[in-house]
Amino acid sequence: PWPVFVSMYPLLLRTAAVIIFMTPVLYYSLFGPNMTPARGFLGRSLLRTADTLGFPMIFIAAAVPIAATVILIHLAARIVSGDISDSDGNDVDIEDT
Repeated sequence: PWPVFVSMYPLLLRTAAVIIFMTPVLYYSLFGPNMTPARGFLGRSLLRTADTLGFPMIFIAAAVPIAATVILIHLAARIVSGDISDSDGNDVDIEDT
């Protein structure tokens, strides 16, 4: 069991880092103080327009929560599919204990 745990440590650390970084990005993109959507990142960008481009900034700002959602879906897909490999691309066998 000890070598399996040691080999899974980087995977758990990477998973925790993605969750710790991406969930606040997604949360503050949608909600502001006191859970007010109008004061979130997207809500503030809704009424702004780019003088040089001539269209609302919401179309550009929407890339942030979309990218965060795609990254979290990718993480969930890797966990569910069992595609667990270390940083060198070597498969980690978690069933041999």
